Amino acid sequence: MMRSAIMLLFSFTLPFNTLGQDHILTTDSVSISCRIESATSRLVHFTNLNTNHQDSLPTLRLRELHYADSLRVLIKPVSQRGQLKTIAYADFDKAFRQGAYANLLHAKTSRYDLTFQRGQVTLTTEGRRQSFLLITLLKSRANVQLKLTIHTDTIGKAVANKALTDRRATALLNFFLANGINSRQLTVEGRGESEVISHSQALNTRVELQVTAIDGLKELYGETYIPYSQAKPPTMPASSGEARGAVSAKQPNKLLRPGKQKSDYRFVSISVGATSAKMLIKPIWIDPKVGYGFSFSSGGFVSVDLSLSSRLSVGVQGAFHQWSSHINYLDATSGSSEFKLGSTLQLIPLQLVPRLYVLKSLYVAPQLGISHMLLTVDNEETAYQIDQWHFSYGIEVGFTFNRTGRIPITLSSFYQTAAIRGHWAYWYGVSQASYAGVRLGLAYKLN
Repeated sequence: MMRSAIMLLFSFTLPFNTLGQDHILTTDSVSISCRIESATSRLVHFTNLNTNHQDSLPTLRLRELHYADSLRVLIKPVSQRGQLKTIAYADFDKAFRQGAYANLLHAKTSRYDLTFQRGQVTLTTEGRRQSFLLITLLKSRANVQLKLTIHTDTIGKAVANKALTDRRATALLNFFLANGINSRQLTVEGRGESEVISHSQALNTRVELQVTAIDGLKELYGETYIPYSQAKPPTMPASSGEARGAVSAKQPNKLLRPGKQKSDYRFVSISVGATSAKMLIKPIWIDPKVGYGFSFSSGGFVSVDLSLSSRLSVGVQGAFHQWSSHINYLDATSGSSEFKLGSTLQLIPLQLVPRLYVLKSLYVAPQLGISHMLLTVDNEETAYQIDQWHFSYGIEVGFTFNRTGRIPITLSSFYQTAAIRGHWAYWYGVSQASYAGVRLGLAYKLN
């Protein structure tokens, strides 16, 4: 008794295990029993149930994917996306009856026997007979959604022809619904004379049939697979739900690189470089009656940036600028030296710098932060310092070379302003120090 029960259980278990398998059909008509892990427009990952090994194949080498839950995926070249092909009605009807859905999706055909009485919305006798045949065909394939588009010839006014096809569409839809067709299975539209296909008016007056969707059937458009030169073995998603979601081909494939992928622009980088800047106002630490000394600075910068996408990165930047001047005051009569004046201005801005790439490598970066300003004045009679923190802001425009490489190079120009307050503003009569310059930097990417 126990043995009979075990045999009975085994006989029921085996078919269910067989039905629970996924299948892949290649372009060479080879069928692979497997568990599909993920499917993208370039690569399908699966576990081969015959070898129990993980494997992958380029999508374009496959014809169909069959999931155990009855989902069927047709593989088509990406060049066919959005393309609508015209086929003969005999081929359309044959494919419809045989369930050859690969030949039906995104294909249309014309019927000239679904006719109406001239200038009216009532079907002719032949039109009713052909409509009943189409209704029977639709009922045999309840998973197919069909669209009927009604066209007219170009006789008469275009507005009147469009209105006539709209009324015919409504009448034809009501006729099909009254004879047992589900409303979700059929869409009818009138187009008037907007899509003329021939000089023959008889060919322009037609009803076009198009399969718009099939329940349980999806499409995946395959693209050329170009692997990394040193590709790592792919990691497989754990759930079949992820595989189902991947069929839509909307998620990016991070394992492939057909050109530049979004992942090429996501990194952290550390940059160092040199700057040179010029004061845009007369140096406020020099006697303007005698001279302005050196108004160009030399310095450097360091920044840490997080690149969020191909368009945006955010960074923190610190820099160092120094302006120096040494003036020898001369006696107007004798020309001898009266006294010497030495001045040094050091400025250290600390700023938040978001970069917006308006083109592939050209960016605009507003800058906002604080600046430490230290002015040292030393002459033969006295010496003093002014040491303050100021609010600062600016903008930078630059170009990044080799942006997706390991070592990007940046060349930019910038404009910055430091607001001046307190003793400095009181003694020198200005409220801001503005300067502009150029910056050359070298970065290292940390992926």
